[in-house]
Amino acid sequence: MGSRYAVENPTIGAVVVARMKSSRLPGKSMIDIEGYPSLGWLVDRISKSTTLQHISIATTDDPADDPIEDYALDHGLLCYRGSMEDVLGRVHGAVQHAGFDVVVHLTGDCPLLDPSIIDRAVVAFLERDLDYLITNPEQHPRGLDTEVFWATALADVEASYDDPWIREHVTEPLYTTPDRYSAGRLDAPDELHRPDYRLCIDTPEDYALIDNIAKHFAPERFFPAKAVMELLDGRPDLVAINSSIKQKKYNAAVIGLGQIGSTYDQDPKLGKRVSTHAGAYLRYGKTRLAAGVDQDPSAREVFRSMRKVQDVYTSFEELLDAQTPDLVSIATHTSSHAELCDRALDAGIKVIFCEKPFVDDLEAGQRLLEKADAAGAIIAVNHWMRWSPLFRELRDYIRDGRLGEVMSVRLHYSRGSMNSGSHAADLVRFLFGEVAGVRATERMELDTGDPNIGGILELESGALVHLTIGDYHHHFTFDLDIIGSLGRVHVHDEGVDFWRVAEGERANDIRSLLKAPSPFEEEPVTDFTAPVEELVNVLDFGTGSISCTGADGLAAVRIIKTLQASWEQGCARLTFDQQHVVTESGENP
Repeated sequence: MGSRYAVENPTIGAVVVARMKSSRLPGKSMIDIEGYPSLGWLVDRISKSTTLQHISIATTDDPADDPIEDYALDHGLLCYRGSMEDVLGRVHGAVQHAGFDVVVHLTGDCPLLDPSIIDRAVVAFLERDLDYLITNPEQHPRGLDTEVFWATALADVEASYDDPWIREHVTEPLYTTPDRYSAGRLDAPDELHRPDYRLCIDTPEDYALIDNIAKHFAPERFFPAKAVMELLDGRPDLVAINSSIKQKKYNAAVIGLGQIGSTYDQDPKLGKRVSTHAGAYLRYGKTRLAAGVDQDPSAREVFRSMRKVQDVYTSFEELLDAQTPDLVSIATHTSSHAELCDRALDAGIKVIFCEKPFVDDLEAGQRLLEKADAAGAIIAVNHWMRWSPLFRELRDYIRDGRLGEVMSVRLHYSRGSMNSGSHAADLVRFLFGEVAGVRATERMELDTGDPNIGGILELESGALVHLTIGDYHHHFTFDLDIIGSLGRVHVHDEGVDFWRVAEGERANDIRSLLKAPSPFEEEPVTDFTAPVEELVNVLDFGTGSISCTGADGLAAVRIIKTLQASWEQGCARLTFDQQHVVTESGENP
């Protein structure tokens, strides 16, 4: 069938999507390759296309992307800046701004793209009268990717989809809904049939390979892709530089479709921030929300409607009978965490993201960690403050000694010792290091069945942390006040207050603390995609740093359990030995 979007004598233009921020390779769009920025390599090479009439750079309105706009304007290119979160809206805006009829969609991390590939793709697209065409990703090297489609087809997608996954991936409906759009693939000629080669810049390893290729051909910058294939065919040492990098999307499932699992994102007070497991898997570019699990039929229906996911199951067993996801989130009641983690490990799932508190039984938690280690699997726990820019900055500030010696810490929570209290315990370890001993001082019963426990945590450094408690019915409060020898930091519901030491403000040169501008992020919250990015890195590379591991989650539970034991033993001081066994001491901290 012919394309209903076709126009005569179309204006053909390339939209290059580029941005500076990248977790794996910051600044990759302008990174230097033999004296030229990566984006400059791409633009100069595709400028030799015989079918392209114009080039537009689509970047974000983030100030970090100012250098991209400066480069575009300095080189006579069109430039459009749009939403950082909405890639589809950004590309569509660039197309409208430029007035293109046919769009050649490219990414800015492909500096060695061959203009002849663009020309072959455009000619095939027009001759075959399609709505959409892509260079076959199962045949071409990664980094020679080219998509071609009608601008009006993209406009139809932009107007029809508000799903975050589609907004992130831009063209997916054009090739996944054959009843609506006609799509085709352009096969690679034999000399370019190298699907295992990576010629994009997404990681330091990718950059190292591209830099080596550029050095080989220097000072020439317009060598064809065929010459690159011939070089790599004869240099397995170069191919090995980034051969371990995987390029795939991972299927994720969420078990427990309640608030933190899926529905918090409906709260307008949260704005555009992703606040759920489901939302993060939809938003993050390398994950696909494949399934959900919940016993509650109404929760399943809300999830199906809200997330546009049809594979929704009543139990984890039912899910595993149908599919095995690459990673799972466990967002159910704490009492089920251990059993569900155990089943996930038995199913061979390598990455498990568990809500806090990790488990309600220390021995079960330890067995899970040992089982995961033996299976080469990762368990992460969602103590979200470890991913917060504010608390990360505060941790570094303390560790660097800029607050001086920590003299006093007060941390207030209000909704259950295992709930908010486990967050408090984990934050203490994150900011200050290990806890050596505890002593409970107060207890407050709550209607949740999870009582608040107040007390004193003694750090291995010798400093004391005072946990204070309140009833969440009065107000849900999480409040942290740290006094050091050089300053004071108070993190509260309204932001961050900061004081610094002032010399000689009092008689006899006694120093004072004076209010000063805060050096920290004012908002403690973080986006849920931050932990998902870490989990995907583990899947990509087989290893990686996880900011809150299962061991961290278990350590927080151990502190709370020990506080509870202290209360039950008449507020005795209890300590941990090197094996984390609780022992009793008659001394008071």
